Amino acid sequence: MKIKLNKIYKSIISLPEDIEFPPFVVLTGLNGSGKTQFLEGINNGCINLFNGVIKLEGDTLYTHETFKPKQIEISRKDVENQRNDIINDLDKQIKKYKEFRKNDKNGKFNFGFKDILDKILINSKIEIENLTSQDLRTFYPLDDKFNKTNIFQYNFETLFKDYQVKILKNNFNNFLIQQGRKNIEYLDDKKFIELYGEAPWDIFNKIIKEVNFGYQLNYPSFSDQIETPFQLKLINMSGDEISINDLSFGEKRECQ
Repeated sequence: MKIKLNKIYKSIISLPEDIEFPPFVVLTGLNGSGKTQFLEGINNGCINLFNGVIKLEGDTLYTHETFKPKQIEISRKDVENQRNDIINDLDKQIKKYKEFRKNDKNGKFNFGFKDILDKILINSKIEIENLTSQDLRTFYPLDDKFNKTNIFQYNFETLFKDYQVKILKNNFNNFLIQQGRKNIEYLDDKKFIELYGEAPWDIFNKIIKEVNFGYQLNYPSFSDQIETPFQLKLINMSGDEISINDLSFGEKRECQ
């Protein structure tokens, strides 16, 4: 069996076409050496396999992606709608809770989304009966688990975008206060980091720098609007942006 490069594919610009390969071949190499791209090239026709002068066709390429459970794609708008529904529902529940307490001081009130409500109470340090709708939005946890079913890239995009949105909303609250608005919650830098932690992109970029991964993660621009979608990219040492999908399987495993 021989191979022939029909068309340049990503990093593969040439192949040794004079080598005769046995029917069974094990493909090995360092992460990033091009193993995944080589297999993709065969699968999409950029690289052809020949048995003598006969082109081999009809084979199906199976990869780690082939056997992965079907991923559930959720758009950011869907996530925001779900979160807004939860906040509105919690707001209604708190009002019912106040009425319940007027008639029963010791009875048990069962809250829906209690895990999220507990995190809001911890973050805000406000008694449950004093929580306002604004408090629910301000102290809503970043880790509400809506992104658990999504792929690696979407997880990072959601985490980074959520943190950016928190910053933008907090900055807007500061603007409203300067305009004379009352009863607006604003967190200074120290309190913001205490509540939400360090910027996630700074944390991950420190980690991947320590392991000499060779890339850095981009992050949302603060000149963007809240509604502006964010797409995660990797930046190599030359400053070029690279899609997560262009990483080899081994490099993706290193990221994870």
